[in-house]
Amino acid sequence: MITIQVFRSASGSPASGERVHVWKGDNGSNEYTNSAGEAHFASLTPSEYEVTVAGKSIFKGRIEGRQVVYV
Repeated sequence: MITIQVFRSASGSPASGERVHVWKGDNGSNEYTNSAGEAHFASLTPSEYEVTVAGKSIFKGRIEGRQVVYV
């Protein structure tokens, strides 16, 4: 499982209700952030991924466990 935690850049507060897409090659998965700004991807394992939040590319690289991003 991997978790993406999304925070607002301006305020530092968790970004709830954001659509997070994590993908690798042609395969991807979508989740929405909870009140803590976390989107949990139970079926994904540590690997190289690209992360988009609300359609904008936010992160590219290896994710193991948890990745924090800012929007």
